[in-house]
Amino acid sequence: MKRFIFATVLFASCTTPAPTPAPSPTPAPEVVPVIKTGTMTLLFDFNKSVVKKDQAEAAIKALNAERKKDTVVQVSGFADVRGTDEYNMVLSQHRAEAVVKYLTKLGVNTSNLKADWFGESVLADAGHTEAAHAKNRRVEVTYQKP
Repeated sequence: MKRFIFATVLFASCTTPAPTPAPSPTPAPEVVPVIKTGTMTLLFDFNKSVVKKDQAEAAIKALNAERKKDTVVQVSGFADVRGTDEYNMVLSQHRAEAVVKYLTKLGVNTSNLKADWFGESVLADAGHTEAAHAKNRRVEVTYQKP
């Protein structure tokens, strides 16, 4: 009986270990499209919705290369806190529409222009100084190009 146990132990120690599995291949990195985005802010005078010439020229330079058919342009109008909520909503709408009209003249595809307005509900500066009010009288133009 001792011989049988010895033979079993000897046989078990002579077996080769199972090979380790090969490492799985590293997955290829996911290809993510590069999206070019940018935002510019146009400021307005108190109670006005007229695009200023100097800011219009800056808009031309910023969007000149972005007038391609696949560029989406979001135009968002805002107002400062002076005036009623209803009045500021209409004023911010007029500001956004003035910029949309201007961008259309520049050749931006109208089907890619999206406009919205927020009145005084989204402030760039919550202060109550003239400088804070000036920052809030604005239109933000954001473009996204795949």
